[in-house]
Amino acid sequence: MAVEMKRFKVSAVKCGTYEKSEVTQALTALLDHIGGLGAYVKPGQKVLIKPNLLAPRPPETAVTTHPALVTVIAEAIKQQGAFPFIGDSPGGFGILERIEQLWEITGMKQAAAASGATLVNFEKSRIKELELPLGKKKVKIPVAACVLEDFDVVINVPKFKTHDLTITTGAIKNMFGVMPGLTKIQFHKLAPKKEDLSELLVSLFTQVIPQLNIMDCIIGMEGEGPGSSGTPIATGFLLAADNALAMDIVQASIMGIALENVPVIAVAIKAGLGPKTLAEIDLPGASLEELRPVKFNLPPGSYADKIPRFMVPLLSYIARLIRLTDPVVNDELCTKCQVCVKSCPVKAIDNYQGNIRINYKKCIECFCCIELCPARAMTIKRSGLLKLFEKKG
Repeated sequence: MAVEMKRFKVSAVKCGTYEKSEVTQALTALLDHIGGLGAYVKPGQKVLIKPNLLAPRPPETAVTTHPALVTVIAEAIKQQGAFPFIGDSPGGFGILERIEQLWEITGMKQAAAASGATLVNFEKSRIKELELPLGKKKVKIPVAACVLEDFDVVINVPKFKTHDLTITTGAIKNMFGVMPGLTKIQFHKLAPKKEDLSELLVSLFTQVIPQLNIMDCIIGMEGEGPGSSGTPIATGFLLAADNALAMDIVQASIMGIALENVPVIAVAIKAGLGPKTLAEIDLPGASLEELRPVKFNLPPGSYADKIPRFMVPLLSYIARLIRLTDPVVNDELCTKCQVCVKSCPVKAIDNYQGNIRINYKKCIECFCCIELCPARAMTIKRSGLLKLFEKKG
C-alpha cells in the first residue's frame, strides 16, 4: 500500500501595488486560501508582526518589508479582537541609539500609528541565551527574550529578496532578527562559511518558529541583495503559509534557483522542517507560471553553484589562492560613514588616512559590509573564473 505524501500549502495572490485597498483585498484572499486569519489569531492574544527591517532604508528601495502590508496585517489582527505589535532587530552598529530613525525611515512608525499597533524595541529586551548545535559543538546565541515569552502568536513577514551569501533570504532567515543588533556579527564570526551559517540559522529558527508567514513580494529584490546594492523589481504578488520552509521553496522556485543551491533550504530539508520538494506543495490562488518574472537577476554567489561537481575539489584549492568573489569599495560613492568598519565581524575593514581599506586575508566573504552600506559604495567583484560560469548560466 502506497504511503500518502503529506501536502503543504503556500497561498499565492497577485497584488500589483501598495495601495491600501488593493493590499487589503489581496491579504483577505491570500489568507482565505489557508483557513483565514482566525485560524491563527484568537481574540485577546498578543501578536508579534516580525517584518524584515535589515537597515534604515525607505520602502521604495525594497530592502525592508513595506509598511503598507504591515499596516493592513496589524488592522486585520485588531479586527480579530487581538493586539498587534511590530518588532525586529536590524543589522549594524548603534541600533539602540538609531531605532527611532529606523522606524521613521522604514515607515514602521507610520504603520503603527495608522493601525494602532505597538512598536517593540528588541534592543531593550532582556536577553535569553539559547544553546544551539553547530557541527560537533554547541554555541550560545543571545535572543530577545520578549519574542519567546511575551507573545501568543508570531507572524513572520519577510521580503522577497536575493542574498549575496545565502543566495535567497526568506521566511526562515528572517527570524535571524530576533537576535539584538551587534550580536549578529558574532553569529557570522562563529559561522563564516555559508553552510555553517545556514546550519546555525536553521537551528535558531527551530527555537522561534512563527505560526504564520506572509511574504511581501509586491516589489521584490534581485541581483546583489539583500541590502542597498540589490535592485528592486516589480514582482506583484503576496505569499502566505504556516510552514516557512514551504514558503522558501516556493520563493526559490519563482526565482529560478535549484533548492540544493540555497544552503538554508538544504539544511532545513535535512532537518525535516517541511516539504522536501516543490511537488509536495499546493499553491492555491496563483500558479508558479503566473508568478515568475520574465527575467530575474541572481546574486553573484549563485553562479559558483553552476560549477560542475567534479571540478569542485580543484577549484576549492584554486579559490584559496584567487578568491571567487571579493567585496570592493567605490571611493567616489563612499561617504566614510564607517558602517562597514564597525559592522565587520572579523575586523577586516579599517579607515586608513580617510580611505576605507579591506584586508582580504582576514575577509570571510560574509558581505555584511555590502548589506549595510547606506551609500551603495560596497559591491562584489567577481573573479574571471566566476564570470565564465555566470555567462554559461
